[in-house]
Amino acid sequence: MACTRDCAFFDIIQQAFPNAKITLYDSDYQALASVVSGENQYFIGNNITTGHCISKYFSQSLVIAHYFRQQEQHNRFVTRDDRPELHQLFDRFIHAVDSDTAMRIMQNWLNRGDLSFL
Repeated sequence: MACTRDCAFFDIIQQAFPNAKITLYDSDYQALASVVSGENQYFIGNNITTGHCISKYFSQSLVIAHYFRQQEQHNRFVTRDDRPELHQLFDRFIHAVDSDTAMRIMQNWLNRGDLSFL
């Protein structure tokens, strides 16, 4: 199984797959390339950055097969301190979207393969 060295949920992966041989890579690209080459059978990573990397470099050879929902995931927006109204707007919007809708939005983005806006 391929994973990046800086994976924020590496300990969760180890707990969920205690017998897996996990190979660490410096980037999503390197880890995904190892799956294409047959060095690894699977890759686990962040769904947004992974989807972007697949659509940009591996659209003819890889697809996202499963979402690993072992942990609660959070997407974040960063705003400037001098723009509190923007921060409040994002907070209101994010809190208004339920988790099922958020998953459908992300799935739609990934299905389109166009994550260039990220």
